[in-house]
Amino acid sequence: MATQSSSETLYGANFSPLRGEPTMGGIPQPTKTETAFTLSSGTVTARTLTAAEVLGGILVITCNDASTCTFPTTALLLAAMPGAAVGQSFDVDFINVGDDTITFVGGTGMTATVGNTKASVLTLGTLASKRFTICISGMTKY
Repeated sequence: MATQSSSETLYGANFSPLRGEPTMGGIPQPTKTETAFTLSSGTVTARTLTAAEVLGGILVITCNDASTCTFPTTALLLAAMPGAAVGQSFDVDFINVGDDTITFVGGTGMTATVGNTKASVLTLGTLASKRFTICISGMTKY
């Protein structure tokens, strides 16, 4: 006798089309929200990204002078991700439409990995884009 799977079994404990996520061929597709801002010597050359901006998934940055973006702290990201678990990950697309390089640094408690090498600094050149994958590798319970 065949049994019908629940949405929890089919889609995972915290991801279900019943919650409003769009699907494509029965596979849930998370939506992305674009955030755009400018970094230049006349205004701001450093910015700390918010958890909402990073979790939105797409950041379009006009970098007119060498600038720095700092990721939010691990605690802020986890607070913005109800039900987060070790091993989960999400992608963030960064697009630099300006004429200078952006340097990204990790927030408190955050380490970036490029290939198999841990990096404290990541860069994005002019008129370029990169997809960063952020993986939850450890958590502190509050």
